[in-house]
Amino acid sequence: MGDVSSLPYGDDFFDAVVDNECIYANLYDDARRIYQEAHRVLKPSGKLFSKMFASGSSGDGIGSKIGHNAWLASEGPLRGKGVSRFTDESEIKDLLSPLEVNSIDRVSRSDGNRSANIIEWIVIAQKADRN
Repeated sequence: MGDVSSLPYGDDFFDAVVDNECIYANLYDDARRIYQEAHRVLKPSGKLFSKMFASGSSGDGIGSKIGHNAWLASEGPLRGKGVSRFTDESEIKDLLSPLEVNSIDRVSRSDGNRSANIIEWIVIAQKADRN
């Protein structure tokens, strides 16, 4: 086990880092530090693939607000799951900096027999090449 904010690997270690809705479960400033840590362990030209919940998803704005766009959701599929941060598209480049965002796509689906709406960002970013 490890801590995603302090990975036990050297600089420039990985060709790719995959985040499948892990980092969303952190407050905004903590998530920024985690993406910076991903940047550190990526090789030059290495890729980050990140999936995160988007603002407007079920649970966004409902429950106890605990930070910037972050909630302890009281409804929807993230209810009782702890920190749920919902990312606005305008925040993605800042959140992932210093990585360079290559693409942003959005996926929408229903959950719970169509009782909830899930919106997710699929982001591909890259560490700059040293050249």
